[in-house]
Amino acid sequence: MKDTNTILLYLVLFLLIIWAFPHIGRRILNGFKHLLRWIRRLIKPNIPKMIVQQNVEGLLCALRHEDKSVRQSAFDALVSIGEPAVERLQTALEGNYRVLQHEIVHILCEIADLRSLDIIVDALQHTSLRPVAMQALVKIGEPAIPPLIKLLQSHDWQTRRIAADVLIQVHVQHPSPMVLAAQNRIAEALGHEDLHTDQHQHTDEMFYYSYTDWNVHDDRAEH
Repeated sequence: MKDTNTILLYLVLFLLIIWAFPHIGRRILNGFKHLLRWIRRLIKPNIPKMIVQQNVEGLLCALRHEDKSVRQSAFDALVSIGEPAVERLQTALEGNYRVLQHEIVHILCEIADLRSLDIIVDALQHTSLRPVAMQALVKIGEPAIPPLIKLLQSHDWQTRRIAADVLIQVHVQHPSPMVLAAQNRIAEALGHEDLHTDQHQHTDEMFYYSYTDWNVHDDRAEH
């Protein structure tokens, strides 16, 4: 009982100091914060064990770790788990891990699971995620074609060009009549409104040259 009263007394004195001298209180609180961060850096999660156990929840927590190397290891671990992690990652986007939305979407793009198709298509709108999203859509293949064709109707010219670019890449890997049927809209999105093919020119060649011309044009613009 005596020890409890002593602790309470010290606590009251501490609170009085913070109230009476705010600048001292702020320094003390900042000191505690730095101490907690230092302790967290010392206590690193066991990432290899989490991979074996497919502990997606634990790896999501590790994505918030103070240590950058731990965050990167957790990111790589979630990608390596792959499809079994997809459902939990998708629900994490709507839950307590909203602050990690960029990282989670990036992981879903790396996994490139069909269940994440809508999320990956939306990721095309973000410059930092666009390259990995494009690779994911090419990997998914034909199921990605309908939402990409829909993007050709976007009011934003850049969105139309990105969709056309990805459609060409998907078609090269997974030839599809849906892409051939949309060739005029794809050509228009790439800035080739007057592009036509004669009866002797293969449509795939048209896609190749329009895609090449666009990239050459963009390269010149950068220089």
